[in-house]
Amino acid sequence: MKKVTRLTLVSALIISALTLMGVFSTAAQEESVLVIGFEQEPPNLWPLNTLTYGGLAESFYSRDLWDWDVNREIYPIMVTEIPSVENGRIAINDEGNTVVTITLREGMLWSDGMPITAADCEIWHTIRFDRSTSTNVSRNAYPDVVLDFSIDENDPLTFSITYSGTFPDVLVAPEKPECRYPAHVFGPMIEDGGILEDSPYFVGGMDFDGLKTVSYGPYSLAEWNIGENMVMVKNPNWDGPEPAWDRIVIPFITDSAQMRNALTVGEIDVAFGWSDNLQPDYAAIENVETIAIPGVYSDALWIRMGEIGNSDEHGGTALMDPRVRQAIAHAIDRRSLAEELVAPGVMVPTSWYPPSLWPEDLPFLEYDPELAAQLLDEAGWVLNEDGIREKDGVTLDNLRFVTTENELRNNYQLFIQEYLAEVGIGVDIQIIPATTLFATFSDGGTLTNYQWDLAIFANSANALAPTSYDDYKCKGIPSPENPDGFNPWQFCNERYDELDALIATTLPGPERDALVEEAVRLHWEGFFWHGLRLRATWFAVDTTVVNPESVANYTGSLASNWFNQIEYWEAAS
Repeated sequence: MKKVTRLTLVSALIISALTLMGVFSTAAQEESVLVIGFEQEPPNLWPLNTLTYGGLAESFYSRDLWDWDVNREIYPIMVTEIPSVENGRIAINDEGNTVVTITLREGMLWSDGMPITAADCEIWHTIRFDRSTSTNVSRNAYPDVVLDFSIDENDPLTFSITYSGTFPDVLVAPEKPECRYPAHVFGPMIEDGGILEDSPYFVGGMDFDGLKTVSYGPYSLAEWNIGENMVMVKNPNWDGPEPAWDRIVIPFITDSAQMRNALTVGEIDVAFGWSDNLQPDYAAIENVETIAIPGVYSDALWIRMGEIGNSDEHGGTALMDPRVRQAIAHAIDRRSLAEELVAPGVMVPTSWYPPSLWPEDLPFLEYDPELAAQLLDEAGWVLNEDGIREKDGVTLDNLRFVTTENELRNNYQLFIQEYLAEVGIGVDIQIIPATTLFATFSDGGTLTNYQWDLAIFANSANALAPTSYDDYKCKGIPSPENPDGFNPWQFCNERYDELDALIATTLPGPERDALVEEAVRLHWEGFFWHGLRLRATWFAVDTTVVNPESVANYTGSLASNWFNQIEYWEAAS
């Protein structure tokens, strides 16, 4: 059985020296340590990647203006109050633009002791607004919809952001106000035309009195041993609830079986993010309790639908034909796979959008191999003598089918390979490290450099607003001119882009509902996204170390805020 505290080892030489000096106490100082296994290691620190595990790492040491709890209820963190129309902090000015006014709480300090002011919020605004400051920062439509940022000349803790026109989702949209990063650290990075990517800060290469980051949160990043672990220590300048553990160690364990074994033998205290089918295995571990948190991720089969990445070696132009992409969906019994590989009753989503936004008549593409064959025939891809689809001398085989090292996803690959073979489509299964699969265009990412045809992974939906992301817009397609884009499937529909812009500026009501319905249909009709399973976020906690009830009550349920209330987690009594 593991103890709640682990002894911090001190060199015997130092102990002896201190004993001789008469200043060493009879027992070494104990510190409490919590060990949380991560199945992926981020390639660098946020905001230079958009990976979930980059955000999860940051959630230990960084907080923002506000956040959402497990029930997706908004709560204030750095602000005196959440802006609203009622309190006058959200208003429409004389020009018809939306103005949100924010006042920071007094007395907040960055982890290095510097005071937090609106000038810190302004530097992050500048980075989001000015694309020349970074090629990898995710901006969405921020530079397009923000007109002005201003600090109150009479109050250095108050600032306002003006959004173009009506902007009803100002608190929840990707373009919402944020204030995560210190101006005295980030500002020098972009002086004289500098870019964030040139700073060693984002790979743990700077030192701030023994810490790797300057941030506002319950912990600070103290160590990053690349390929092994991250270590967080308590932030002495944190003014929120004191965390239960002095130190959090985050080992990187990419193999799911190794993760379970690590929890079983006491090497870690918390495992999370594993799939539904593993719940019985985790629940069977002594002194372990499993917890399901509502999720926003759906694992899906993605299809590269654009021209970039085509080659005769990998099916030629086949995937550009919507009939082929639809046929692939009909060729796979996705409901049975979810039942057999995951768990009975697991939902297989019809659309990337949250179910609450699906039109009632939006059809699920059911398993129908005869229809799949018919669609392929209609598209001109007919069976040759080897049983492989062929058109104009190009065979529909050797499609590059990629995903990460994940037991469940790898099993899905094998079964999908068999299903597609039955209708004459061949695939080449490839397992790619997450840091390579999801890397940016500039960093040679597999997806963003179009070295794939089919893929399995999850991309979170926005559970708080009906707007989409640049990941599904024409301007999001990665290229040398757009290296921070992440639309490698190349879904590009000008009407869809127009609809999303209209949704973002239309007040809730029937008009907006109609726009959302049309957008959801157009996204579905692209046939590049086919849901495999709607995921809960599972946690397995050692109840001799952690109070599981505190985990259930204080875990975020959005895309990457799962540890956003780690300071409320309690040690086992």
